[in-house]
Amino acid sequence: MKKNKKKPLVTILMNCYNVEKFIHKAIKSILLQSYKNFELIIFDDASKDQTLKVIKSFKDKRIKFFKNKKHLGLGKSRIRAQKKIKGDYIAIADADDYNSKKRIEKQLKILMSDKNISMVCSWVKLVDINNRQIGQIKLDNDTKKIKENLVSKNILPHASIMYKKSIAKKVGWYSKNLEYSQDYNLSLKLLKDYKCYIIKDFLAYARVRDDSMTASKMLQEKRIQEQIINLEMAKKIFNNLNKNILRINERSIQLNKLKLLLIKKDYKTFFPSLIKIINILLFFPEVIFIGLKKLIFGRDSRLF
Repeated sequence: MKKNKKKPLVTILMNCYNVEKFIHKAIKSILLQSYKNFELIIFDDASKDQTLKVIKSFKDKRIKFFKNKKHLGLGKSRIRAQKKIKGDYIAIADADDYNSKKRIEKQLKILMSDKNISMVCSWVKLVDINNRQIGQIKLDNDTKKIKENLVSKNILPHASIMYKKSIAKKVGWYSKNLEYSQDYNLSLKLLKDYKCYIIKDFLAYARVRDDSMTASKMLQEKRIQEQIINLEMAKKIFNNLNKNILRINERSIQLNKLKLLLIKKDYKTFFPSLIKIINILLFFPEVIFIGLKKLIFGRDSRLF
């Protein structure tokens, strides 16, 4: 039986919404990849700016474009997009980020070399809206340490991830119940019974924007609720870790519950909420110091 030469081995998934300023650089960085046998699925969530015009300016058969008729949000758009994927390996490329030319080539080589590796990430440089470097994410290639960190926070930048579709389907792929933290949820599931490999090279450039979804105060409550769901899930998945690590997990859960109580400001439930806050502080007094650290040194998204 002849192999289907038209079938791409890799699918690069790019969800987008109102990113006219950045998506040209994002797409170009994919089309210039040293590895060529891929499809680039661009799934637009009913953008209102010139995003579509920029996308259509590219004439490359590897680009597969899909569009929602109305704005549904990232969660539902990802679920729709995953149904279009043909590749056996899936790389995430956010529409406001960009990538090194060797990213796909290097990540694919690792994934194909070991059946026990479900996902591969790389070091990431953080850039501002003018492409100026403002930080970096460097992780050690140690699956045990990665799992220990994942029980309290999402340390794996989704913009640098490539994973195996077969395993993603097996574990449930992107959650239908989450909107803003499907990436954290998927990483947890992919690492339950498999390994993660970190390439110690800067293969992805992640953009930090004040108007991004993760920075929006309007979405803060929903994001915290989803964080709690994922932390509870992490506790179940990695329940064989030592007690100190699991206490850090529980502390993170209670910290997020505390944040949720503080931002709701529901005066009808003031006293019940106050009792809950006191109980959290009694059992986990260290959250006070974490809160003070945040006020003094600023927001650390990797901690919260």
